[in-house]
Amino acid sequence: MKLTYWTAPILKTKSLEKSIEEVCQHFNVELEKIKEHSRKRIYSDPRAIICYLLRTEHHWTWEKVGGFFNRDHATGLHHSNRVAGLMEVDKQYRELVNSFK
Repeated sequence: MKLTYWTAPILKTKSLEKSIEEVCQHFNVELEKIKEHSRKRIYSDPRAIICYLLRTEHHWTWEKVGGFFNRDHATGLHHSNRVAGLMEVDKQYRELVNSFK
């Protein structure tokens, strides 16, 4: 059976707020701290995962992803590529990121 717009199953993803909240809770940081211009790993790792989720799960543009963190679009691109690369080689990291989807 060929799937069309009317017969295709609806794929449900978590809401944006729920995904971000889960990432913040897992890393035990506040969203305001993640949005700051800190390069500390405690803030950059959850920021990278959120960038990846915004792009892949919620289909945001790079400009919108960067704007969410008051940064340039290249920040979102860099973080998203970093997460995707780590997911390819690290099974535990892949499972962690997939748990937020």
